[in-house]
Amino acid sequence: MEYARLTRRCDVAYLGRLFFLGLVARRTVPLLLLACISSPVDRPGDRWQPTEPPAAVAPGDLALAASDGVLGGTLELSVTGAQAYEEVLLVRSSRGAGEGTCFGVLGGACLGLLDPVRLLPSVWTALDGTAALSVPLPADAGLEGATPCFQAIVIRGLGGEHAELAAPACATLGRDSDGDGVIDLTDPCPDDPIDACDVPACEHLGWKEGDADWTCPDGMRMPTIDEWDAVEPCIADEDWATFGYYSDVAISVGGCDCKWNPSWCSQPSIETIREGRMCGDYAQLHICLSD
Repeated sequence: MEYARLTRRCDVAYLGRLFFLGLVARRTVPLLLLACISSPVDRPGDRWQPTEPPAAVAPGDLALAASDGVLGGTLELSVTGAQAYEEVLLVRSSRGAGEGTCFGVLGGACLGLLDPVRLLPSVWTALDGTAALSVPLPADAGLEGATPCFQAIVIRGLGGEHAELAAPACATLGRDSDGDGVIDLTDPCPDDPIDACDVPACEHLGWKEGDADWTCPDGMRMPTIDEWDAVEPCIADEDWATFGYYSDVAISVGGCDCKWNPSWCSQPSIETIREGRMCGDYAQLHICLSD
């Protein structure tokens, strides 16, 4: 059947009848719908002419999320809130989100993407109404910083009267120098795959007795007995005068006894780098190192 003739009959029910009669392949239907969306004809009365926005469109549950895209890798699209086992059309605009064209075949709803738009492969939802699509991206340095936007569409009802459009989701494209899946433009450590560059080498957390909170910040830990050189940069000038037989840098906390009182157990004892095991009522310096 002639493609141009079909696109002049942009009627969902009509296309559905052709599909079930075997006159149109399933994979062709989304392309025909895109042709209608991208190129509405100008004949008076045509169903795909742009229309005025409806007075009010109740928001639905359909939602779309887009990850940032790694050039030479992929961009991930995730659909939620659809019905089970239904087809979701995915549309892309390189110009971004904005007030798009309104169409009667979508029940008068308007695209949230600026023209021109292009159709991606459609996806079918699972029982829980979710679907996903990986969009391959070229390794084109000219796309660095580009921000394409996407929209998910489900066409339901006679003439699309119950069509649902998700809010647009936009992504940023860029290189991933360290291969950690985060583009350089948003990666705090673009040359470090474990992103440790933004964690300080050490952190001074003050003098504490055994029953205090000895938790280190996320990504940090207590030093070991061999890491004096690592903690030394975080020792404050006033700390040096406190160091001695009863005071040092802690490496672990817990248990009883100390080097001057084997019967001590009133507070957890504190093991230190240079001075051995201290009773918990003598404060020791808490310094944490990056993990």
